Amino acid sequence: MKVYLRSVERPHTFWLKKDEYRVVAEVHSLEELLLHLRRVDSVSHHLSGRRNDFAAWVEKAIQDVHLAARLRNISPGPDALPRLVRELEERVSMLKACP
Repeated sequence: MKVYLRSVERPHTFWLKKDEYRVVAEVHSLEELLLHLRRVDSVSHHLSGRRNDFAAWVEKAIQDVHLAARLRNISPGPDALPRLVRELEERVSMLKACP
């Protein structure tokens, strides 16, 4: 399970954006994503309607279908960012505790 904590190569990078044009961070791992999410004030660009860039990236690049399913349940709104952070904190903590 620790494989989910690995860094992915550049073609699988997640580009955390403030809006359509401004990139906040280039993310290669769950821990990097968590670090940068703690520093932003909004994730609305990545969550809109049926779109959930976080769940898609976690499923395709990180290949953690369990976490992706949990992230897919997060809807746009004021509690989206705290929920993303909480889900990532719990998963990263659990993965680090695994032998």
